[in-house]
Amino acid sequence: MIQFNNSKIKISSWADLLISKSANAVTAIILLFTYSLTTVAAQEIVFRSTLNKNKVVSGETFQISFTLENADGKNFTPPSFNDFYVVGGPNQSTNMQFINGSMTRAVSFSYFLQPKKEGLSLIHI
Repeated sequence: MIQFNNSKIKISSWADLLISKSANAVTAIILLFTYSLTTVAAQEIVFRSTLNKNKVVSGETFQISFTLENADGKNFTPPSFNDFYVVGGPNQSTNMQFINGSMTRAVSFSYFLQPKKEGLSLIHI
């Protein structure tokens, strides 16, 4: 049950809200938007980093990606790439999914790097 301006509307599915004749269209849109925001706000923020290769031959490039789920990434600062040449990036991509009424969004930042020297090099995250 959702209450808006002392009017109660029972929502059992997205379709019920959209075709409900008891609420006017503006109220239905506001409720749908509010419901979407509260669903996103309640979701956990996830940070992931991925590499496209485990080992790199001297002179070869690789890709590192940083992905934030359920966050906008506006304040993302990449780690220091001191031991690497940044050959490409940052490249940014965004993804939004609706599955069974639940919204998930993700933003990814990817870089193409080349090691400056042979041996073990670390990226501190």
